[in-house]
Amino acid sequence: MSSSSVTNDAIYTPSPAGAPGAVVANSQREATDVTHRRSRLTFLLCLAIVALSSCELTVQPALVVYPVSEEFGLANASTIAEPQTTLSTADFPEVWKAQIQAALQMYFGSPEVPFVLGNGEEFPTATLRTGRDLFRAHCIHCHGLYGDGDGPTAPFLNPRPRDFRNGKFKFKSTPVGKKPTREDIVRVIQRGAHGTMMPSFDLPWEVDLEALAAYVQLLAMRGELEGFLIMYCHEELDLDEPDEGMDPDDVSENFEIIQSFWADAEDAVIEVGETGTLTGKALEGSIARGKKLYANKAKGNCLSCHGAKGDGEGPDKDKYTDAWGFQLKPRNLTLGLFRGGARPVDIYLRIAAGIDASPMPGYAGTMTSDEIWDVVRFVRSLRYAQASEDAEEKGSH
Repeated sequence: MSSSSVTNDAIYTPSPAGAPGAVVANSQREATDVTHRRSRLTFLLCLAIVALSSCELTVQPALVVYPVSEEFGLANASTIAEPQTTLSTADFPEVWKAQIQAALQMYFGSPEVPFVLGNGEEFPTATLRTGRDLFRAHCIHCHGLYGDGDGPTAPFLNPRPRDFRNGKFKFKSTPVGKKPTREDIVRVIQRGAHGTMMPSFDLPWEVDLEALAAYVQLLAMRGELEGFLIMYCHEELDLDEPDEGMDPDDVSENFEIIQSFWADAEDAVIEVGETGTLTGKALEGSIARGKKLYANKAKGNCLSCHGAKGDGEGPDKDKYTDAWGFQLKPRNLTLGLFRGGARPVDIYLRIAAGIDASPMPGYAGTMTSDEIWDVVRFVRSLRYAQASEDAEEKGSH
């Protein structure tokens, strides 16, 4: 599957001339000074809202650099529930921090001049600058200027915005442990993540979502290299010998490894098995087979988390955190609300590929394509089964 080459009409349009912001003054002579003060305050608030919601941030190039993270959270293995491991740079000598910053700038540039060293074909500078501008206009309030998931609104959101720095993305067409394709990232931007504060940006304005996705990839790769460098300092360098520097060959090798992981994503895409539209007895049979697979401990064992009814009340419901250490609750399948998309093919990929950075494994190796489709049909039937049960309960009162 190739990366999408479509220019998507999605998330950004320049602020139109005459954008809201001016407050019409009260022309009545009886207006008091209090009214005028309130009008001026409203005017300033409107300007602030417009500036925050739709205006591009303009910063002088010399003032913006990628800082070294004071704390860097290392994502846990996707199926292990434990607190996130956090590495601190508080005790690092300034020379180490300078080396980290210099390495990051050498391989990825700065927010003002972003690039991926030696990979201008996949990441053209003009594309990255377009993506940077879109990211600043619409994404930094949640994801932060550097993609660390710690923008000014982040503390108020549950679940937290994605921290791109570990290079982990949940909703994709590749197996757990593999990188997403650029098309996967574009798809999430277009559709949003239902049940979270990540909205759909599928708006009727033309914009290059490919560029935005490319910039997100840059932030992820840069974050992965930063995590390696911070860990390198902790494990390989000695605080008693602060002038001992990092080995440039080690840094270069890790940079190449990170790039290769992302380049391999296209070849790792899971092929969705074909299926026809079933009705009547054929559909009922598929749902029945899916129900057995759902409960089969050797095959699916889905009920251990999602519960026998699919309501998220399984016996293991309180066991898990995600890779960032946040408590996870199994999805209540009876609601029909799926963060990665509710289309049959979306549910197929969640079952086949799993969900990275979470305990949800992939079943492409343990179920056939037909079996996965049976589970998809069973999962989709749970919403209607629950609705029917609720209706019966109301009717009995």
